[in-house]
Amino acid sequence: MGVVFPSNYIDFTLYAWGGNSVGLPTLKRFYTLHFLLPIILLGLIILHLYLLHLKGSTNPLGIGYTLSDIRFYPKYITKDIFGFIILMFIIILTLFLWNPLNIADPDNFIDADFVSTPKHILPE
Repeated sequence: MGVVFPSNYIDFTLYAWGGNSVGLPTLKRFYTLHFLLPIILLGLIILHLYLLHLKGSTNPLGIGYTLSDIRFYPKYITKDIFGFIILMFIIILTLFLWNPLNIADPDNFIDADFVSTPKHILPE
């Protein structure tokens, strides 16, 4: 006995795969999705920040804007940029200065043996 799937699941699978099995159309579709999705998300983030800067933030109480409120720009933009720079500094410091071998190729740690050739090296 096999697993029975609903017909809408099978229809979506056939549409996503572009046929009955994974092939070139599937790879093209998922590569396109992988390429376009970050661009679309970046555009939505920029649009959100633009509208937040243009209209300002609202609150559920409906209290009006006063001059003592803290504006989104430049305070929070500079705060976010500073936080991003600190985060990138920590990542670079961790990966490249304190423990650079985490990103190294594992084949570099195989002991040299002049008698045998490693299995990943094959003649053409």
